[in-house]
Amino acid sequence: MAKQTEIGSVAINLQIKLNALEKGLETAKKKLQSIEEENKKVQNSNKGLESTYIAMSAVAVASLLKIGGAIKDCINEYKEYTQ
Repeated sequence: MAKQTEIGSVAINLQIKLNALEKGLETAKKKLQSIEEENKKVQNSNKGLESTYIAMSAVAVASLLKIGGAIKDCINEYKEYTQ
């Protein structure tokens, strides 16, 4: 039969391991929360970049349309000049 001191020693060891496990879980929980916050920041940043990209694309398309219009006007003026 186990001695009372051995049972007490096992109980103390289990308590120490349980406390260490709880601290480890708390640390992991805090780290996960930190990662989630960073992910939210990245998502918000990506939304801003998407908006900027869309705006730049719109400006590029408008510029190309103006350039195309200017070339067409030049061609028409050249045709009128040569006739």
